[in-house]
Amino acid sequence: MADLTSAGTGAGGLGTRLARGSFLFVWACWSFQIVRLGLFQTAPLVWTLALLGAGAGTCLLTTPGVRPLSPARAVWVPVSALGLTAAAFLSADTVTHLSALSFAAYLVAFLIPRGNLVAGAIGSTLLIGAALAWAWPQGPTPGALLRLVAVPLGCVAAGVLWRFVLHRIVGRERAHRSSAARSAESSAASAEALEASPTELAAIKGLVVPVLERIAEGDVIDARMRSEVAVVEAAIRDRIRLPHLQDPGLVAEVERLRRLGVEVVLLGESSSADTPILPRLARACRSAIAPVTQGRVTIRAFPAHRAAALGVVMQTEDEVVRVQWSANGDVIAAS
Repeated sequence: MADLTSAGTGAGGLGTRLARGSFLFVWACWSFQIVRLGLFQTAPLVWTLALLGAGAGTCLLTTPGVRPLSPARAVWVPVSALGLTAAAFLSADTVTHLSALSFAAYLVAFLIPRGNLVAGAIGSTLLIGAALAWAWPQGPTPGALLRLVAVPLGCVAAGVLWRFVLHRIVGRERAHRSSAARSAESSAASAEALEASPTELAAIKGLVVPVLERIAEGDVIDARMRSEVAVVEAAIRDRIRLPHLQDPGLVAEVERLRRLGVEVVLLGESSSADTPILPRLARACRSAIAPVTQGRVTIRAFPAHRAAALGVVMQTEDEVVRVQWSANGDVIAAS
């Protein structure tokens, strides 16, 4: 099942070397039978042209590739099949099963699994119609008429079934592979999360434990302590919500501003979480917010498809400054 894709199946399996070899082998065996049965001797020139045309049609049907035949190629397959059918009619004495008609029917019917639905449908209709038009004036019995068209009708049914079944198999295989890929990605993400959890918990522990120990030792919970707790809480919140913005220098600058009393808010998009902030961008952001001593600073990470990767809005009593940078740290907007 490893090659069961739209490319691996080679246009219904008919664009492969194995298919060409198999069809040419059948053509050679059938040509030998025509000679053995004495049909070739009845009209040597007609049968020579018909056999060569059938061989050309076989090669066209099994043209190597993973796509349907081009219209310029596909149209010649029914033409070769109808030429072969005409030779069969010229050599036939009664309405019955004709091996040449059967081979011609296979050629046009298997255009359907090849992907040339219109050429296969029209060619099969013309071939069966020609057989009926040849047989009907002779007043055949129902049994004889059935023997004449049974194989051509069966070829059409086989071609349609081949295409339908292969389409279903390929569709299910693709769905299975997509599901397996999603499962593998989920497992990898879970494993990565489990691997990162101890490190992340240790980092959070390093922030929380000192404050809790001071409280446990009896430090007074005054304004200073409440400010310390707020800074630690905000840092933990940032680590959880925006892990990709945890550049050491930027984190330290945000903490410094918060201790000064500046309200710093970090916003982000989950789609950016797998792409850590680049050092140059972190430095640009840190330099922009460093002069702020009061007011509010909002740092926002934008989704990956946006031109701007990071933006900052600095609001003070006197002004509002907005800056946006690309992922590489280049300024793309400022006001």
